[in-house]
Amino acid sequence: MLSYEAHERSERHNEMHEEVTLLENRRSDCERTGRPFAQAGELERLSQRYESEAESMGKLLNDIQATYYLISRSLEILKQADGEGCPTGRRRRYQRRGNCPYGNAV
Repeated sequence: MLSYEAHERSERHNEMHEEVTLLENRRSDCERTGRPFAQAGELERLSQRYESEAESMGKLLNDIQATYYLISRSLEILKQADGEGCPTGRRRRYQRRGNCPYGNAV
């Protein structure tokens, strides 16, 4: 779900970037030729939406990175676990208590 949302946001961001670039080029042309730029309000509004979309996309990418880290860390813990579900080296301690938080240590 996160990767789909990231893809969708990326598409919108790219489309907005093209629109902002087009309007900025038109503004530059108007400035060079001394004509007034009639789409200044639209450029401002679109630029704000573009920046907002970029910020949202950045937050989403941070979420994806954090999720990846948590998955990787979970896999590391599972690899360290012995056949009983307890991390290696902790099984004996949990066997004595009978309360392994990582699974049943019999």
